[in-house]
Amino acid sequence: MQKGHTSTAALQAHLTPNLRTRVSGGFPEYNTNSPFLFVLQEPPAYKAKIVGFGSFQKLIYSNKNAAIYASRSLHIWPMMEFCDRDTAVGLRKTGNNNIDDIIVVSVYMDILSPGVWPAAFERLLDFCKRKQKEVLICGNTNVWSTLWASREMNKRGEALEDLIFSKNLTIINKGTQPTFITCSAASTIDVTMATGETTNLIRNWRIHPDDFSFHHQLIEFGITISAQPPIFSPNWKLGDFSIFRKSLDKMIFGRRPLSSQG
Repeated sequence: MQKGHTSTAALQAHLTPNLRTRVSGGFPEYNTNSPFLFVLQEPPAYKAKIVGFGSFQKLIYSNKNAAIYASRSLHIWPMMEFCDRDTAVGLRKTGNNNIDDIIVVSVYMDILSPGVWPAAFERLLDFCKRKQKEVLICGNTNVWSTLWASREMNKRGEALEDLIFSKNLTIINKGTQPTFITCSAASTIDVTMATGETTNLIRNWRIHPDDFSFHHQLIEFGITISAQPPIFSPNWKLGDFSIFRKSLDKMIFGRRPLSSQG
């Protein structure tokens, strides 16, 4: 990592059973002092409540199909007005003057739903475009598009492409390795997207090399943000003004006038 930069380890996962085992343990390899961000679809739930994360870190979740799990060192808070059954949204404050905040989104696009994406997701994108907010999106799209290396295109993929272009989003996926694998088929339906400035912060997007599994693959990338130099200002309440006054008197009156020096 470059000096003057902070890096966040980011994971994107649709929680298949073998990944749920790691989640139930809180991903112990990431529970360190280093910042991390997990953007999840279909997290483990019991009676409509997400379980298995504990209380040590931050958890932002929807009612069922999306969650964001982050280290406490990240300044991230839920945006409940945009959270619904399939969408979880958090506002991350970066501490960087050029990009003050990034809106982080987990979205699950239900293949059985008549609409391609959740209504709250489109409202959020409209808000971000109107307010010129930076956004990072990790989602299980359940659609095919050649934009993210699917071998075929379908109607739902065409509709999502139109939305992506209209909201000025960039696809982060790299390469042609599928993100969803079964015994009989493979496809790319797990997609990472971002707006322009955020796109420039993302490094080393890849399918996790040590976590091969059937169904959805674990996606890993880094987010590098330039650290701002600290701004120092005096705290007058902590000052000892008696010492200051003595020093000032000595400086002003402790010397003989130049005209009398002989």
